[in-house]
Amino acid sequence: MWFHSDMESRRVDPLPCSPRPSRRTRRLLVLGALVPLTACGSVTASAPTTAPPPALILVPIAAASVLGDAPAATSTTAAVDTAPATTQQPVARSTSPAPTISRPRWVPPAPLVDNPFAQPVGNWLGGDIPRVYPLPDGREVWWLNDSFIPQDGQPPVDQFEFVRNIVFIRGLDGSLEMRTGEKSGAPWDFLADLDPDHFHRFLWPLGGMVDGSLLKVFVAEMECEHPKWAVCSRPIATWLATYRWSDMSLLDLRPAANPGVRPVYGFSVVSDADWTYLFGAGVEYNTPDVQGGSDQTFVARVPRGKLEQVPSYWDGTGWGDDPARAVPLIERGYADFRMSVIPWKGHYIGVAKEDEFVGPAIFVMSAPAPQGPWTTLAAIPLPATPGAPDIVTYDASPYPLPVDGKLAVIYSTNSMIEKRVFADPSLYRPVLLLTDID
Repeated sequence: MWFHSDMESRRVDPLPCSPRPSRRTRRLLVLGALVPLTACGSVTASAPTTAPPPALILVPIAAASVLGDAPAATSTTAAVDTAPATTQQPVARSTSPAPTISRPRWVPPAPLVDNPFAQPVGNWLGGDIPRVYPLPDGREVWWLNDSFIPQDGQPPVDQFEFVRNIVFIRGLDGSLEMRTGEKSGAPWDFLADLDPDHFHRFLWPLGGMVDGSLLKVFVAEMECEHPKWAVCSRPIATWLATYRWSDMSLLDLRPAANPGVRPVYGFSVVSDADWTYLFGAGVEYNTPDVQGGSDQTFVARVPRGKLEQVPSYWDGTGWGDDPARAVPLIERGYADFRMSVIPWKGHYIGVAKEDEFVGPAIFVMSAPAPQGPWTTLAAIPLPATPGAPDIVTYDASPYPLPVDGKLAVIYSTNSMIEKRVFADPSLYRPVLLLTDID
C-alpha cells in the first residue's frame, strides 16, 4: 500500500461528534481528517435522532508494537460500559433470531499471537493486507499485497524492489516458504497482470476457499494512473484465479461471473453446508459517495464451492438475480467500513477498521446468518503511537481459525512518510492480535 509523501497523518480521538452527514458531504469530511479538523474531533459520530444502541464493550488487545514485541505490562481494568461513539447502521430485514453471544469482558491484555511476519522472512522486509486460506492438510496460504523484497534482503529499499502480491506457505511447524513470480531474473508478482508495468496495473487477492483439490480466489484488478507513494489505485475488474493448492500452481484465471467493482463480490468468502456467500465491498478506499463504495457491505451467494457461477443477491427480503436490487447489509463510517467475514461457532463474525487510516478502532460484528441482521459485538481500540503520528493502521480482518478458542484479528501498519518506510520497512507489516472473544 503506497501513501503520498506529502500527506500528513492526524491522530483522532474517539470522542462523540456531530451526526452522520449526508452521503454527498461525507467524502469532504474524510479528506478533511488528514488536515486539522475544525468541526469535529473524531471520524466517528453518534446519531442522536434515534434510540441509542446498546453500549459496546471494549475488547482488550496486546499492547505490542508493529514489530511484534512482547506486550508491555498493564494493570487490570474493571469492566466498562462505553466505547468510541459510532454510527447506527441500517441492516437488512431478517426473521432470523438475534445472535446469542455473551458480551466480552474487559480483561488484561492478551498475549500477542505468534506473528509470522514480525521479523524479516528471507529477503522479505515488509508488506501488507494478508489474506489467509487454510488448507485441508493443515498448512496455510498467506497471500500479501505490495511487499518489499530486495535481493540482498537489507534496507534501505525503494519502489523498484517490491512486488504487487506475494505468497507464503505456512507449514505445520510454522515455517514460511515464499513464492513469487520471476521477471528478467528478479522476483516479480506471484500473480501478475497481463500489463507488464505493475506500477500502473496489478492484481490484489481477495476472498477465497478450498473446493476439493482446488483453491479458488477472487482477485481485484487495480489501476493507478499516476503511480506514487499514495493510495492512488482503483479497481477496474474482478477475476477468479484457480490453483491446485497442493503446489499452488495456477490452473485458470478468468473474469469473475460478476466482474464489476461496485461492489467487488468476493471481497470476503464464507460457506455453509449448501451455499458459498460472496460478501461485496468497495476495494477502493474513501468512496462513500458511490453505490457499492467503501462504507457498505453486500452479500451474494452461489452453490457451495461454485465460485465461477453467476450469484444471486440479497435484496433485503430474499435472494434474486438482479444485482441492482441488492441492498447493503451495513452502511457505516464516514468513509470506510470494509468488512471481512468468517463462520464462527454457529454464527458469523465480521471485522472492519472503521474509516481505515484515520479511524481509532477496529469493530467486531456478529450475525446469525450471512444476510444478517448484523450487530456490533465489540470495539477494539488500537494502540496509540503519540511519538509517531505518521503511523497508520488499516484493513483489519479476522484470522480464519480460533487461537486457543479465541478470535484473533489481523491488521496492517504503515507510515505516510515515504522515506521512513524506505529506510525502515519494518514499519510496514501485518500485526496479529488476540481478543477475548470466544
